[in-house]
Parts: sequence; C-alpha cells; structure tokens
Amino acid sequence: VQRNLRKAAMPELIYLVQTFGESTQVAVRSNDEALSVAHVPGTKPRGHGITLGRALPLYCTAVGKIILAGMDDAKLHKIAKVLSYEPKTINTLVSRRAFLDHIMRVKEQGYAMNNQESEIDIRAIAVPLYNRPGSVLAALSVSADPDEMTSEMIARLLPELRACAERISKAIYERPRRLQVAAQVGHRTASWMRSPNQP
Repeated sequence: VQRNLRKAAMPELIYLVQTFGESTQVAVRSNDEALSVAHVPGTKPRGHGITLGRALPLYCTAVGKIILAGMDDAKLHKIAKVLSYEPKTINTLVSRRAFLDHIMRVKEQGYAMNNQESEIDIRAIAVPLYNRPGSVLAALSVSADPDEMTSEMIARLLPELRACAERISKAIYERPRRLQVAAQVGHRTASWMRSPNQP
C-alpha cells in the first residue's frame, strides 16, 4: 500500500514544492503515531525536520490530526485515551477534552493545522487522502515558517492542496479496479483461447 501511495503522491508533492517552495509530505498512521512515507523538501534554505520514515505525534501535527479526524467517534475516543499529550511547545494541546473538541472542528472544516504545536517555527496544513470514498488512508501536508504560512498563503494553498489530494486519492482507489478489470479480461481471454477439448 505504501509503495502505491508513494507512486501516486510523488508527482503531486513535486508540483506543490514547485508552486509554493515549501516542504511537502504524505504520512500514514502507525499505532499512535503518524509515519512519513513520502517527502519532497522545499526549495527554501530552512528545512522543517521532515525525513522519510520519521514518526510524528498524532495529537500535535497536522497530518496526525487529519488522520484522526477521518475516524468514527468511537475509534477516535478510544485512541484519544492512549495519546500522551506531552507538551512539545507552549501551543500543544495537553487536555484530552480540548483535543477532542479541536478534532471535531477539523472534521467540520476538512483540513488540519499545526500552529507551532509540535515544533516552534513550524506551521503546517494537512488534508486527507482516501483509499476509497469516505475512508481516510493517509494525510498530505505542506510545512512552512509561520511568517510564510500566513492566512493569505493558506487561502492560495488550500485549494491546490485539496486538488492534489483528490488526484492522489483517485489514483489510489482506482488502481485496484484497473487491476481487477485486467485480471478479468485476462481470464476471459485465456478461456476463449482454450480449445474445446481442454479442461
């Protein structure tokens, strides 16, 4: 799954970096963390600590929040009980109740922000990726300096981020259909090519 996800995501990550110059990544859930499985660094001198395979907290990152927001309420509350809520910065939400209220707002708006909650001087925005309609598989995010990730930039970035996520999601959940159709066609062709005397 991760291999197909990376293959579908990389052209869109490159496009986002070329358009906005900021670091991009795709992350999936791994137990109570988010795991970066695809990453393209930004073109600007300062990096944002994103490395392939890096484990990220679910509760204070944009990718983690949007993955959690894709869960039903029962599963979300179950996971919320085991998260550490360790304060990474002064902006980290350390109360489970406040965190769950925040995730409800993320569900409503369809995107998540990390406002210097995991690291100081990093602001990020993330949207969901789907492996089928309504089922969140992963998260797509862009990270930048707070001075760069302004409300004006978010207004320009969010539509592009959502469009990229839609294309990645479509590639992910349409690929199994194409493989299934190819297998069915191959089976019918093989059957047609058999002679009548073959079992």
